[in-house]
Amino acid sequence: MRSGDGGLAWWLVLIGWNKPIWWVSMILSVVMFFVYAWDKYCEIEHRPTIHTLFLHVGDALGGWVGSMVARYLFTHRVDRDFSRWFWVLVVLNMVGCAWLANIFFQAA
Repeated sequence: MRSGDGGLAWWLVLIGWNKPIWWVSMILSVVMFFVYAWDKYCEIEHRPTIHTLFLHVGDALGGWVGSMVARYLFTHRVDRDFSRWFWVLVVLNMVGCAWLANIFFQAA
């Protein structure tokens, strides 16, 4: 084992990678990335697209990182109204995560 491995482990624990909420958010972000990719594909092929409410719910639950990357890569769903709601939901998700973290840290 290299001497630098312990530092990485402590850093991961410090930012909370051992907490389930981080794993849920990571998995949901990957899922939402592919949902946005599929939505863009449907738009290009003139098929019915995914309902905006579904996209916003996925963003609010923690998949906003993958959504943000997909929106940038595919230049998809960049209209003003969608973007406004997207960023409101990002802020709400961050506030909710901070609130949950506060509860868990007080309980520990």
